[in-house]
Amino acid sequence: MKLLEGLSILLVDDNEDSLELLELSLQMEGATVRGAHSAEAALEAVSGFTPSVLVSDLTLPGDDGCELLRKLRKLPALDHLPAIAVTGHSDGEAKARALKAGFGAYVVKPINLNELARIVRGLVMPDAR
Repeated sequence: MKLLEGLSILLVDDNEDSLELLELSLQMEGATVRGAHSAEAALEAVSGFTPSVLVSDLTLPGDDGCELLRKLRKLPALDHLPAIAVTGHSDGEAKARALKAGFGAYVVKPINLNELARIVRGLVMPDAR
């Protein structure tokens, strides 16, 4: 069984190359992934799709990742959506802001793809081995 088998991931990154690489990597671990390039597109993507977890860049056009998470959690089916912030900002202030917004993990780019898969699994299925 693959590490992320059975999980559905809403992946948001405004960088097309990053989005594609992360999407392929997570799919190779068994996840169903729906990608979006903006918060607006992510909100549209959850129509008919209920993700197990959100993996989102914090810096997005329009609403940022923190605002996206707030909006997603206002939806009844996603009110407890686990979320991972992915960002190029390694400063403590950005991390504190993301964690305060409700992100359960904070990953700084460049991303170790294997580590990201383990973080996703640990956040969504903390008791799984």
